[in-house]
Amino acid sequence: MLKSQILKQIGKSESPSITALIPAFNESRSIGGIIRRVGVQVDKVVVINDFSSDETPLIAQYLGATVLNHSRNMGVGAAMQTGINYSKATKPDIVVTLDADGQHKPEDIPRVIQPILSGEADLVLGSRFLRGNPPDMPAIKLLGNKFFVYLIRFLTGIELTDTQTGFRALNRRALAKLDLEANYTYVQEMIIDLHTKGFRIVEVPITALPREYGSSKVALNIFKYALRTLSIITHAYLHKTKRVRTRSRSLL
Repeated sequence: MLKSQILKQIGKSESPSITALIPAFNESRSIGGIIRRVGVQVDKVVVINDFSSDETPLIAQYLGATVLNHSRNMGVGAAMQTGINYSKATKPDIVVTLDADGQHKPEDIPRVIQPILSGEADLVLGSRFLRGNPPDMPAIKLLGNKFFVYLIRFLTGIELTDTQTGFRALNRRALAKLDLEANYTYVQEMIIDLHTKGFRIVEVPITALPREYGSSKVALNIFKYALRTLSIITHAYLHKTKRVRTRSRSLL
């Protein structure tokens, strides 16, 4: 579906600029198809190449994507920071983030950006669980997802179903205020950061697909991932809520 068709479908005549951020590390077998499908729905595709050793950046550049290169492998959190900083400078109206491995359907972009276009949300999370559990998700990963969902629910008070999703969208106002620090992962920190700053967060259902090639770069060791993510969540929550309390006291 072309961008103009998306706007027509939801009754919008104006044309906001939309940038897609795609962090990528050694995804040469899937990145081409993702760029082609995303590119017809947004104004700019930005691939953040996290020091791939394969042809990921060459394919992305050949297909017309803007490629931001890391000089060493820094992690998906750092890749997202690079993309966010680039977007803060270029100032699109909407930023969409999705993975390079084919697990997200670019055709779901209209659904993910709709709450922003209609003025209902500042950050939209594409939930893999609003329609039930993905049938191919391993039990241990499903359990880990549920744990972090309930933890973020407890810390923020927002009734979320998927806090690990990489398929999301945010508007320019939220983009300008977003402050990510962690290099390892960004998904929970983004929610905590924008929630503490008063931004509206909602979920929409998306279709979760199995990886076509390779295995997850983030959760190869689920226990290591859980421990490092807990550390990031703890730091983000304590640091950002402390900052809010300090700012509130200064206004008294």
